[in-house]
Amino acid sequence: MSLLEAKGARVVIDGAVVIESLTFATRGDRVIVIGDAEGLMAVLTGAPRGTNGQRARLAGGELALQGHDVSTGAHRAIAGLAPRDLPLWNRWSVQDYLVWNARLMGYRPRAARARALAVLELLGLQDGRKRRLSTLTLVAKRALALAAALLNEPKVVVIESPFEEVDAQGRAYLEGLVMRATTGRAAIVSLAELANAPEALLQQASDAVVMRDGRLLAHDTPGALLGGARLFEVAVARGADALRAELANTGLELSGGPVHFVLRLPEGKSPSDLLAAAARARAAVLTCAPMF
Repeated sequence: MSLLEAKGARVVIDGAVVIESLTFATRGDRVIVIGDAEGLMAVLTGAPRGTNGQRARLAGGELALQGHDVSTGAHRAIAGLAPRDLPLWNRWSVQDYLVWNARLMGYRPRAARARALAVLELLGLQDGRKRRLSTLTLVAKRALALAAALLNEPKVVVIESPFEEVDAQGRAYLEGLVMRATTGRAAIVSLAELANAPEALLQQASDAVVMRDGRLLAHDTPGALLGGARLFEVAVARGADALRAELANTGLELSGGPVHFVLRLPEGKSPSDLLAAAARARAAVLTCAPMF
């Protein structure tokens, strides 16, 4: 069973289609999603989006987390969800917030408090349990999101962009928390860019999924996707199929589409090989830029 599987998944936020059709199935239990993953993570976490607080919804196709249907919310039974931006009630303390969340998950009052304290201790956050939510920095809010995601002792944690808009010191701190939060369980972590990925996270990842503009650009193991070749994002306005075939004749693979693609260029190959193939295929290449 795949950790995350999409079959023609169509995602809508506030009436706008953010993912037209997404299809892939992961192979292992540690997945990193790189690039434009907001639509996918929004529908997984269910967190409000934008000024109107709209939630993403699956408007077509299928999306499953360890076989649990995301469209019905069935995945929440086995998942801990850490959205990028938590909805907070500023009059509460960190402990109040976690206890309240645990109560919503079905814990009785005493058990909810015990669970909240256990999670804070696990992540080393117990000293800040009395802090008011209104005083939390961005890094502290991200740490709180991780703590809340662990309350239901999940089989899978879904962590959205934990390092986005965080400075180097904050990133180093959150890296440690992410590694603790994902120990012993399956995990999906989204990253705006590969530069923000902790080395340990990359080493443990079974799948790397690359997305742009709500479309799948590439999906492979991190080693196959990122090692031994340079990755370029290619935009093709016309003749993509002919270009793909022409590149295949020279041993190069163009994946993705229909407009945005990924091209792997191994040692000895350069973007000029792409342009030469485009000339032969009479394809219109708009851009060719390194991805990472």
